Formats: sequence, C-alpha cells, structure tokens
Amino acid sequence: MKDKKPIGIVIFSICYFLLAILFFYMVYILFSGKLDWALHSPYTGEYTSFQDKLFSSTIFGIIPGLWYLASAVLLYRLNSWGRWLPLPLVLICGILGMYVLFPLLIAHIIYFNPLRKIPGLRPGGRNLQHTFYFGKEVPGFSATAHPVGTQENFTHTNVKEQRKIGRTMKIDTILKLSLAIAVLIISLSIAYYYAIFLPRAATVRAPMGLKSTTTPARAMVTPPSIPIGLKGTIIQVVDAERFVVINLGEATGLRRGAQMTVLREDKEIGTVTIIETRKEISAADISNVVSGFTLQTGDTVVSK
Repeated sequence: MKDKKPIGIVIFSICYFLLAILFFYMVYILFSGKLDWALHSPYTGEYTSFQDKLFSSTIFGIIPGLWYLASAVLLYRLNSWGRWLPLPLVLICGILGMYVLFPLLIAHIIYFNPLRKIPGLRPGGRNLQHTFYFGKEVPGFSATAHPVGTQENFTHTNVKEQRKIGRTMKIDTILKLSLAIAVLIISLSIAYYYAIFLPRAATVRAPMGLKSTTTPARAMVTPPSIPIGLKGTIIQVVDAERFVVINLGEATGLRRGAQMTVLREDKEIGTVTIIETRKEISAADISNVVSGFTLQTGDTVVSK
C-alpha cells in the first residue's frame, strides 16, 4: 500500500501557509482602514460603539466561520497520524477565523466591489440594501441619493483620501513582513514534522490489549547433538543427486541435521549433513568437498 504521509505533509503545509497569509492579510486590512464597510452601522448610517462593530463583524462572517472551524477539526482528524498541532490550537485557529478572519476578508471584498464608484452619492438611508459612502457602494445597506456639491463635502473627502494614502504607505512593509513570517511558519512546521514525528514513527506500537509486535531476534540454527566420535562408512555415493548413504542409523544416536566429517587416510576431504535416518542406515547431503577430491564408497565419516 502506498504511503500517504507525504500527502499529509503537503496538505498541512498548504494549510499553514494559507492560514499565515490570511492572518497577516487581516492585519493589513486593519492597518489600511478596509474595515470601514463591515463595521458601518446599517441602522444609523454612522460609526457606532466597539460592541456594535464587533457584533456586526461577527454576524457578517459567522456562516463561513463555522465552515472554517469544522474544516479545521476535520483536517486535524484526517491527518491525526501527524499530530503537527494539538487540537486546542487548531480550535483556537478555527475560532479566530469565525470571529475575526472571515468578517474582515468579506469586508475587504465589499470594499473593492467594482460597482462601488457611483459619483454624486453620499451616505443615507436606514434599511439593509445599499449604502453609498463618498462615492463607494456597499452591498447589504441602503442609500438615498443626494448630490455632493458643497465645498465642505469635497474637503472632507480629500482629508479622508489623504489619510488613506498615509496609511497605505505602510502596506508594502506589512505585506513583506507577513510573507516572511508565513514562510517561517511553514518551514518550522516541516522541520517539526521531520524532527519530532519521524523518529516516533519508527517505533511500532501494538494496539491496546495486544502484545508487542516487535520482531523477535532470529534464532541461531544449531545441529542436533550426537555422540562425539561416532564413526561410520560411506556405502553408496549418488553423484547426480549429491548425496551419500552411510552405515549409521538411529540406533547409534544419529539424527537429522547432524553434520559429519569425511576422512580418507586420516585426511579431511569434506563434510556431509544427515537428511534422512533409518534404524541401520542414513542418507546425507554432500555439503562441501575439498578441491581435487570426490567422495567415494569406503570413505570414513566421523562425528565431532
């Protein structure tokens, strides 16, 4: 089965990167004054208290925020093998998205609505359809069209535009810092995975209630014990099958797997391994033979 861990690494890496980008983009929205339209009171046409702004922002993004919270938990569960983040931290990120991130992003989208620039309109109205504020249309509120012709209105507009220009001078620095921190977050995440998780993954744990699944050490195979000095003779050699028949059997204590040395005129010329035993005779494989020799009928076999 194909290992799915690299897929999990990619998923978490992308999520961390996007989360960091969105978080610091939220900071950019705050610093650049793009929160105006989400926090503009739909009832009075004026900016209200912080509590009203927070309430409006929360209602504005609660549906996508709940989706974000659910997806964060689901993503954690689907990739639980990684344990990159503790569940409480993932939940905190989800709550942050529900109450802060999505409302601000939606407010930013509204601010850049391509239909916002309709000249000759100013704030007005108290229902929830459209509001026009200094030439910018805000979906979700209402408006009453009035010509903006007085010098006071133009002066006030210019002052606000100058303030926005002053704030936007900081945007480049904020975005660069956000990108750098986002890259740092993703780098640390990958480093954390390789440094912490991979060594733990090398240890295989058995399920609860079962014994450890560690592989036992390979047992060393030792030939069965036979009487030392047991001596016999080769009575038949089958070269085609590379085995011999000796005149020793079970009656003498010989067992399968026993190894015996082949002698000729007291010189060691090879070894044989017992593969089958009978009461009076046994068959043995030819294990090895000294170069220049061949086993013959009449050669002596000795156990050592």
